[in-house]
Amino acid sequence: MPTQKGPQVTKNDRQISEALFLDGMKYFMLEDYQQALQLFQKAYTVTPENAALNYKIGETYLQLKEPKTAMPFALAAVNLEKKNPYYYLLLSQLHSEQKQYDAAAQAFNNLLQNVPNSDEYLFNLADLYLAQSQYDNALRTYDRIEKQFGDMEQLHVNRQQIYLRQKKVDKAIAEGEKLLKSNPTEINYYLAQAELYNATQRPDEAIATINKALRLEPNNPFAHLMLSDLSRQKGDLETSNKEVKLAFASSQLDIDTKVRILVDFIRQLPNPQLEPIALELVDLTTQTHPSEAKAYAVAADLQTIVGKKETARNNYIKAVHLDNSHFKIWQQIVLLDAELEQPDSLVKHAEQALELFPNQVVFGFTAAQAI
Repeated sequence: MPTQKGPQVTKNDRQISEALFLDGMKYFMLEDYQQALQLFQKAYTVTPENAALNYKIGETYLQLKEPKTAMPFALAAVNLEKKNPYYYLLLSQLHSEQKQYDAAAQAFNNLLQNVPNSDEYLFNLADLYLAQSQYDNALRTYDRIEKQFGDMEQLHVNRQQIYLRQKKVDKAIAEGEKLLKSNPTEINYYLAQAELYNATQRPDEAIATINKALRLEPNNPFAHLMLSDLSRQKGDLETSNKEVKLAFASSQLDIDTKVRILVDFIRQLPNPQLEPIALELVDLTTQTHPSEAKAYAVAADLQTIVGKKETARNNYIKAVHLDNSHFKIWQQIVLLDAELEQPDSLVKHAEQALELFPNQVVFGFTAAQAI
């Protein structure tokens, strides 16, 4: 533990301490923290009022996961040299390790007060407040950042996230409008803003925002998908179907999103009103993702439900050509072979499945029954 000021350090003492410190640094860099600590402590007995040495002892204890033991050395470093930002950073980290978050924030505030040209650390302070859900303090820190550095895109994004967590949706929307004003070609901000309008039961404003996005990127599938959802909410099924087909025709809309949407359709089937659009969407999915087994599998699942058994069976076969590891797909193939009364295909597919899944005797039994 740091000691009180002792007798004056001689030049020889300082040289001994420096030599020990340098040796300790070698071990520290090699991550041999116990050996480094021993050398730093020997140096400390000679020059206990060396700020850098106190800092390094504190940092070594931190590496050894002893933040409580490190604390007095970090405090001593700050008190001995008030204009070194790294000493405050260590102090803040030690407080955070001990869940002393108010003290960690105070260390940053002391840094900002005592170290010239240190405004960049306002960002660290804001992150600390945000991590501890101290939203009002974070917002005040963003105001300090804006005053120092001017208007910044990330500040609007961060404020918007805070307002959403605080359920202050109107303020979040206002920040979104500022983002759109300063970034009029950023498509993602339009999509996010439309979602906010929709969440606050303002579908017309959401649709208007999406249409602005589509004027920038006419083929953006996520905008088309959102417009489809909004149109369906308003009862405009014709526009909704048109927009979802435009989204599915794009390879930019990932396969997992398409599968998720198609599964929602499957849950609502059989339904004569939904079947035509659902069938078009599975065709678009296989066309835009011809090398994805899951595209053919979900298409076949849907086609089976609506009674298109042969088409479904053929799509299941395409799926296993791409990925033959799914037992349930093979089971569906054999089942559809039986329903289509195609014993030759049934035997062939059952034998192929049995080679892959030798413990599934159902395939052997099915093949035997068909012969």
